[in-house]
Amino acid sequence: MRYPIRLVCLLLASLSWSMTACASDSGLSEQDLEQATETLLPQFLAIHDQRIAQADELTARAEALLAGLGMDQEPELLLTHETDADAGCLAGHWVYLTQGLLLYIETIDELAAALALGATAYAHTAGLWRNRAAAEPDPINADNQLFHRYRDFRLARNAAFYNQLVAIGCGEQRDCADQARSLTEQAGHSSAALDALSARVRETWPDAALFARFDLTPLPAADDSAEQNGREADNEADNEEGGDNGDNHAESNGDAYRDGETAADSQDEPAEASIELLNNPFRQDAEAYRHLRDAGREYFDGDLLSAYRSIDAARSIIGNLWPVRIAQMRTDLANAHGYYAERDKGVLEEDGYKVAEHDYVRGVSMMLHRLYAAGVPHLRASLDVVPRVSTYFYIGRFYRLTREFDIARPYLETALSGGEIHHEYELIRRELERIDG
Repeated sequence: MRYPIRLVCLLLASLSWSMTACASDSGLSEQDLEQATETLLPQFLAIHDQRIAQADELTARAEALLAGLGMDQEPELLLTHETDADAGCLAGHWVYLTQGLLLYIETIDELAAALALGATAYAHTAGLWRNRAAAEPDPINADNQLFHRYRDFRLARNAAFYNQLVAIGCGEQRDCADQARSLTEQAGHSSAALDALSARVRETWPDAALFARFDLTPLPAADDSAEQNGREADNEADNEEGGDNGDNHAESNGDAYRDGETAADSQDEPAEASIELLNNPFRQDAEAYRHLRDAGREYFDGDLLSAYRSIDAARSIIGNLWPVRIAQMRTDLANAHGYYAERDKGVLEEDGYKVAEHDYVRGVSMMLHRLYAAGVPHLRASLDVVPRVSTYFYIGRFYRLTREFDIARPYLETALSGGEIHHEYELIRRELERIDG
């Protein structure tokens, strides 16, 4: 019996995956998981805009698919409202998909493939979390947009969290995409689904966070053509031996067609692919969420005018829903419009949305209005939620203004340790020079 080249490769990748997973102590201890649940998970949700809670059918389907991957350490599902397209594994326990990626997922197979891709990182991120006590912030890779995106969290006291945010790939000497294809196929889904999904994302969002986290280079076309040529050669040989190939072909393949499906319809679809569509509620307002995705990237890049325009475009489609107000609040804060940011936060909280970084928004807003003494307690409180480089900068600058230099210096030096990649690096450095001068 002859096996297609691609199938042999997948089987070898599957064997490599199994050996690697079994050889590594990838699961978390009860204590590690408890600490991750108490500290790491709330921080992650705070900057990923919380869990998706309103898509019960989608969540149930994703949980079933994740369980069906057959992982040694069964992870938990985490769907977040983050607008960028991303997937991964948090501390080796939570496999996460973002709303930005869900916008592109059309079929059950693609959902399984996205989950499988995130799951490949579970041993890598579990190891990072187990070694959190000795963690130092990962060296800056200025060519990778994850390091720009999460630059405000690059602190020594926050290294374990930061390193999870910028975790790239699934460990040394492992091809995450091949592992994901293998896992997907073992679970009974199409191994081609990951490539179909990544091609769809790449077409309209080529710099998605997903591509910064995983190398999703498409399989060479030659692989597919070689496999197809092999199938055609086998079919020709069978036809020559069978004589009346037309009748035999129709009889042998008749059961493969679903009710109402023609042979032509079947030939248009890959034999191994599922066409079962996913009931994905986020695709209904995909255009609005794509505008919010653009606003998020423009916000991180400092292009606030474009961010406002993207937010307005989203608002014109879905109104002032809370994702629009969240984007508006963050952009207003970055644009030194503390009053408007505080107003956005107030409306969100009146509508029942819990702003996880309540104290950070309140503190920065007050500092922008030069209510320094009132803002500092809120900023200090925010350090217990999600420590930020900018928080240390604002507090340090306050104590520099009040000429309490011994208190100001540690805050400013901590902020400066975020590195030159931080957008306020020069301001921080000048504050320290004023102390020394």
